[in-house]
Amino acid sequence: MPAQYWAARADDDAPPWPGTEEVDLVEFLPAAEAVRRLTRPRDADIVNALSSNEIRTVPFVVLRHTKAIERSLWTGPDAQRPLNDRGYRDALALVAPFAALGLTRVVTSDAVRCIETVWPYVGVAGARLELQPVLSEEGHSAQPHGPEKLARALLADGARTVVCSHRSVLPELIAAAADQASEVLPGRPLEPGDFLVFHHRGGVPVAVERFEI
Repeated sequence: MPAQYWAARADDDAPPWPGTEEVDLVEFLPAAEAVRRLTRPRDADIVNALSSNEIRTVPFVVLRHTKAIERSLWTGPDAQRPLNDRGYRDALALVAPFAALGLTRVVTSDAVRCIETVWPYVGVAGARLELQPVLSEEGHSAQPHGPEKLARALLADGARTVVCSHRSVLPELIAAAADQASEVLPGRPLEPGDFLVFHHRGGVPVAVERFEI
């Protein structure tokens, strides 16, 4: 597998970088100064690329809700079926990666299990929560292309967005997020709590990452 690199913004309020036995010193430098100190041209090329405005992208996250109570064990309406204990734990685990992505918009199916999946992040980040019935299983059945149209509208808006939905709805969302970039589509379906991050620049997907809970 080729080496992978990520661009990130520094957090002035973060605690000091932890030391390790293999690292004697951690020092943060302006890009130009870092390039002057590097001895390998390839490393300098990477720093120059990361410091250019062209590398900036906007994340669009497609999330499958975390684990819910089994349908066979639930006697109420399916839309009201909540998460199980594992689902609640996994929902909490989503807070840190979503915060790292700086997501400001949270759009979800109106099913309880989807709302409960994103609620911990909404509470911590103060992000906007938008309920979209078209993202539910019932809404998708009534409007088969509704999720795709919604996803395209959200992408055009340009906000850092997460969309939470159900297994049967995800292919529509993924197809919209990966528009004209079929090579970045995932090779296998998302499991509960898994999500894809589509990195868009100017409305064009340039990379995708898969995260598993």
